[in-house]
Amino acid sequence: MLTKEDLKRAREAHDQATAEADRIRENADQTRAEIFARAAAEGMPQKDMIEATGYSRETVRRVTRQGQDAAKESA
Repeated sequence: MLTKEDLKRAREAHDQATAEADRIRENADQTRAEIFARAAAEGMPQKDMIEATGYSRETVRRVTRQGQDAAKESA
């Protein structure tokens, strides 16, 4: 029979796994934004970025802007 302690451990394991997944996602988002900002800085047209990724124009703008903002903060 399961105990309250079993449920507590399951909750802790879930919380830990969720936190790790969030860190991985944040890292992936940051890396993507840096690459988009670099592509824009090197003169790649937005149209080409859209075609290469399948993202909408607004998503390309948003991700590129995130990368550009992060680069400014680290400079």
